[in-house]
Amino acid sequence: SCSAADYLRGTVTLSATPGPDGSGIKSVTFEYADAGGSTWTTIGTDTTGPAPYTANWDTTSVPDGHYDLHILITDNAGNVTTADLTDKIVDNTAPNVATVGAPTEAQVVSGTVAITASASDVTSPIASVEFFVRGSSLGTDTTAPFSFNWNTTTGSDGAATIQVVVTDMAGNSTTSAVRNVTVDNVAPTPTLADPGQNLSGSISLSASSDPDTVQVDFERRPAGGGSWTTIASDSSLPWGTALDTTTLSDGLYDFRAVATDGTGHTGTSPLRSNVRIDNTAPSGSLTAPAAGATVGGSSVKLSTSVADAGSGVASVAYELRPTGGGAFSQIASSSSAPFGATWDATTVSTGSYDLRPVITDSAGNAFTGAAVTFDVDVTAPTIVLTNPGANISGLVTLNGTVSGTGATKVVFDVTPAGGATWKVLGSDTSSPWSIAYDTTKLADGLYDFRATVWDDLGNSSSDVVTAIRVDNTAPYVVSSSPAEGSTVGSANAISLVVSEPATPVGVTLDGGAMVAPVVSGTTITYGTGALGVGAHTLAGELQDGAGKRAPFRLHFTVFVSGSAPSVEKNTSSSSATTVTAADQFATATMPAGAWSSTSGDWLVLRIAPTAAPSGLTNGFGPGPEALDVTAWWALAGTQVHQFSPPVEIVIHSSERGLVPATYDGTAWRVIHRVPTAGTLPTGWDDGFFSDASGFHILTDHLSLFALLRDLEPPQAPQNVRGYVGPGGLTIRWLPGSDNSGTYDYVTVFAGSSDSGHYGPDYTAATVADWKPGDHRIFRLQETDLAGNQSDLTPPLVEVPSLIGLTPDQAEAALKAAGLTIGSLTVGGAGKAGTVTGPDGLALAPQGTAIDLTVAPGGASTSLVFKVVTAPKFKPATRKKMAARLTITRAARVTAQLFSPRGTKLFTWRFSVKAGRTIVRLRIPRQVRRPGIYSMRWSARAGRETVSRTIKIRIVGSVAPAQRIEIVLAGAAAKDVGGKLRKQKPKVVSGVEPTFDAAANRNRDVRVIVVDVDDFGVGVVRDLHTVFPSTKIIALAAGPKTMAAALKAGATIVLPRSTPPATLAKIIQRLEKLR
Repeated sequence: SCSAADYLRGTVTLSATPGPDGSGIKSVTFEYADAGGSTWTTIGTDTTGPAPYTANWDTTSVPDGHYDLHILITDNAGNVTTADLTDKIVDNTAPNVATVGAPTEAQVVSGTVAITASASDVTSPIASVEFFVRGSSLGTDTTAPFSFNWNTTTGSDGAATIQVVVTDMAGNSTTSAVRNVTVDNVAPTPTLADPGQNLSGSISLSASSDPDTVQVDFERRPAGGGSWTTIASDSSLPWGTALDTTTLSDGLYDFRAVATDGTGHTGTSPLRSNVRIDNTAPSGSLTAPAAGATVGGSSVKLSTSVADAGSGVASVAYELRPTGGGAFSQIASSSSAPFGATWDATTVSTGSYDLRPVITDSAGNAFTGAAVTFDVDVTAPTIVLTNPGANISGLVTLNGTVSGTGATKVVFDVTPAGGATWKVLGSDTSSPWSIAYDTTKLADGLYDFRATVWDDLGNSSSDVVTAIRVDNTAPYVVSSSPAEGSTVGSANAISLVVSEPATPVGVTLDGGAMVAPVVSGTTITYGTGALGVGAHTLAGELQDGAGKRAPFRLHFTVFVSGSAPSVEKNTSSSSATTVTAADQFATATMPAGAWSSTSGDWLVLRIAPTAAPSGLTNGFGPGPEALDVTAWWALAGTQVHQFSPPVEIVIHSSERGLVPATYDGTAWRVIHRVPTAGTLPTGWDDGFFSDASGFHILTDHLSLFALLRDLEPPQAPQNVRGYVGPGGLTIRWLPGSDNSGTYDYVTVFAGSSDSGHYGPDYTAATVADWKPGDHRIFRLQETDLAGNQSDLTPPLVEVPSLIGLTPDQAEAALKAAGLTIGSLTVGGAGKAGTVTGPDGLALAPQGTAIDLTVAPGGASTSLVFKVVTAPKFKPATRKKMAARLTITRAARVTAQLFSPRGTKLFTWRFSVKAGRTIVRLRIPRQVRRPGIYSMRWSARAGRETVSRTIKIRIVGSVAPAQRIEIVLAGAAAKDVGGKLRKQKPKVVSGVEPTFDAAANRNRDVRVIVVDVDDFGVGVVRDLHTVFPSTKIIALAAGPKTMAAALKAGATIVLPRSTPPATLAKIIQRLEKLR
């Protein structure tokens, strides 16, 4: 079988698919002949296979017409089969007719319009006609007669093009010529030009509208309603008409324009509403000046009373002429109510004049009022300003002498010499005409002064005195050579540049007489000859031409090498001043606002290198040179020592092992590092920070400053423990002591890794990722300000869980972990006799003794009873004696007092709970005789009774002599032991050993030093209660803890970082007190 289109054009692909054949297809040949003819012409042969077999036929190579197609199929055996396709039409010619029938050329269309087309073709029938408007297809018609309905409202108004495309059955097409039409579906939108809000006389009305407008009607009506009246119609551009408003009554009107286009659509403009027609003139009369009045001066008041019932008064013009004749000329006008004006009467001569108002309303109607006759007097009094002097200062009196009559006021002004802008200084309203003025309100310089006299009519005259110098400032030094505060290699002259020409008075150099200067303008030069090495001061006064005098000081230093001399420099209260040491080793900066003076004096800052300190002890050695920094009043000569904000001293040294220090009058004191660089905390006397430029010392006092060599490392951190909480592992410690009294930071090592540096404000570090069984080894190391490092603390080992164990079980668990059991304390909640604390303890240094808390109560808990009292009691000073009881079970306690001969004197009975209790026993009045008394204490719990007997010495006015002992309790206290030369102190660790040491019957315990951060404030309170005669020194790191310890009964509270030598001196002072 084969297939082909009935209508063919261009190149056509012919194809054939033969049926199956035993030998296979060899070739397929395509041929054509005129319809019904027998002469075949080969189109092409396809031998490629497989099916379909094809051949391309270029139909343009044959004339249009009817043709038969013939297909010959040959197999490999030579058999031939044929197939025919008859009467195929070749058409390669486009339709010969394609025209638009309707609408016609240039037709105006609207709504839905039928577009028709004429189409024909010579060879093939017409297949379709496609309709296009403005280049876009509207649709296609496939049957004659060909037409399409066009809805013109879907597009915009205006020009439009129509075309049709005619296509025959073979696909050939022809496009028609363009048909031009105009679409008009929208009414015109005219706009009436604004004629104005108020109209009079003949006016013009105009409008604009759409291009297709053919006529515009202009209409009016009474404002707000009524029928419209046509004023005029215009049928050509520009759209407009004239209106004579005088033909209409005064009042309000609405106006509009109505436009009509070529299709009859009409459109109306927006209204011009409430337009007033006013052809009635206003009225009014002149009210000032009054008839017969006399006026003068530069500001004569003019006023008019006006009225208008229509559009309202728009302006008033004032016209003047000499009385009795001549033309009027305008002298002033006003366009706002109340339509007053001012007039400068000095523009005319003294005489009689007529003045009239010309009143114009908003519609342009004008009314000329009646003229008023009055007199003008422009003769002013005169004044002479007395010259105040070529040079003036301070409070001066300006005087004016007035001539003539009628003066009412004199005003005094000033302007910079030659200026035109005058500033009022003051005025006087009566003779003698004068004012007092403070010239310090003016900047120094040349000025012109003016006095102006006024009469009651406003006439004035002035007098000016020029080039008066105001001089309220004494001369001062602007610059010098050598420069102020500088260090130079040599100097053989001193040159001053001053603020104005001035004469030096009483000038000395280093206190001695000075050679005469050479003065040139504002430069003063002294030929001194070569000046020696050292600091030099040029002192004296400067006096200007007005007699103003002020002191000055010029400081400079001559230095080349060797021991550096001092350098001095004037400072300013309003800006920072820096003085640099002659050898560049250091600088000192006085900040702005560090001082103030009302006497004209100022501070001089001095920096003087001195020898490094010697004879240092306590682990320090001399560093580089020291500095003596001082300040004093330049004129008074008295020193100033305290400053706020602080002075900054920079010592340029990057050498390691140094710490900044200051001399406090008796010894060198190490300066602490400030928490924030550049800021001295409130309450600090001094502090430092360091950077690449060296050590920056911030100090509110001036003294000696130096860098000391710190030769001793600090002690390692103390009481290191690790606790587990919600945030992970927290490692806590107490800083080790250092000879400097402070330290720089503590480093926490996890294995060999540095886990962080912690300054003095921190005594704990958090390890968030730690869990029990963590194999990391934690150790701590302390670094002091000089970079010296302590030994590493013993490694922290994991503390086994002890809660709920018996003390024996806990001791075994601790031993297995490399730890030991410490003291047992009764307390906490839990099964009687089991461990209740410490809770949360996870790490401790290897070999540490762990103190345990054991739950009280229960028959299984053995009764342990301990009593601690003061070894001596003085009835003359106290009525009660305190005792500290420790007991493992609640019990009934009996205390009996026996005389030295064994006579029972008194019995006390009371109950106590398990744990520690402080009891206060009132001593009977009969107990007064000195001697050694006995107290028998018995505690009964259930069937078990424990007794203790202790000795108490009752003392009179003088206690028996005993060996004095000092007790040092806690990590921070023990370091002072080596500084106590006369006796060896008792060093203890733990609360119980502290009370035991204080209760020693064989020693006179005078002073107890307690580490409050280690033991807590409660220990201080209990020690003070039980041993009221013993002096307690509390050591604490923070101000809150220090305040609490003082309140709890400490004799004195010191920072935990107090140097051991200082602490030893205080101990020795207290031990002498009884």
